[in-house]
Amino acid sequence: MTTEEKFNQDVWLILQKIKEKYLATPKKQPPQPENIYLGVYADNTKPHGVEIWIHNGDKFNQQRNIIHKLKEQGVLKILDETRGDFNWEGTRFILKILQPKFDEVYREYEKSQQPPPNLSADFSLTRKAQTEALKRALVKAEERESIKKEIIEELKGEQKESQEINDQRGGDKPEKQTKKDKDTVGVKTKSGLLTFNKRNGFVSLGKVKSDINPQSRESKTLLKLMTGKEYLATYEDLLGDKASITTKRELSFVVRNIKKVLGILPAKKHKNNDCIKNIKNYGYKLIV
Repeated sequence: MTTEEKFNQDVWLILQKIKEKYLATPKKQPPQPENIYLGVYADNTKPHGVEIWIHNGDKFNQQRNIIHKLKEQGVLKILDETRGDFNWEGTRFILKILQPKFDEVYREYEKSQQPPPNLSADFSLTRKAQTEALKRALVKAEERESIKKEIIEELKGEQKESQEINDQRGGDKPEKQTKKDKDTVGVKTKSGLLTFNKRNGFVSLGKVKSDINPQSRESKTLLKLMTGKEYLATYEDLLGDKASITTKRELSFVVRNIKKVLGILPAKKHKNNDCIKNIKNYGYKLIV
């Protein structure tokens, strides 16, 4: 600690002592009790102000000089300075605090006594936070990769069934498998993997496998949900400018049919949980 730092610390101790007494000092001189013991200062002739005592010791002169230096700086006035009757009593000062100068100096010394920021600790915390964030990102990446692999495996397992349905309808031959893969959409819902081939209408959710006419409203509605942003389709997306109470009711029957195909309905015999939610006055959403 440098000489200047030691001095600032001594000044800070005196300022704290004065501030504590200053906060407890009433604005006006309080009246003396009627039966006060008639001893020293019993006549209450001392001036009213902030009263502090500096006791004799190694730092007596240093503390006294600091008070007089604060006076020179316009921080306070010394109304009275009286030595006690006994050596152990020290010296009593009665001070008048000059605002706002006192608070300005107090804040200045308060800042000088605050410890510097622990940069190493902050750096350590930052590195720790970065490490945790990296771990979370890696876990999410692994989860995404796992879901991706699961979708691919599911799609591969369904290619044969999809192709069989297509062949039964007189569709393309197996050699056009690549084109068929591009037509299959997959979404991981809360009820399991939902896949739909927009070319031949093959659809599956979990263990339920079926098919929908690719040209039907059910097919177009399901595709809108599976390819929409955040798996959301508004009434405008599904009905265009023909949205009305009647068309919305008709759409609800279309969604009901989709749920039957996916094994969500009837409720008492359902094989999958409901993953298509109606958003009032807005549209429908796939729950993923």
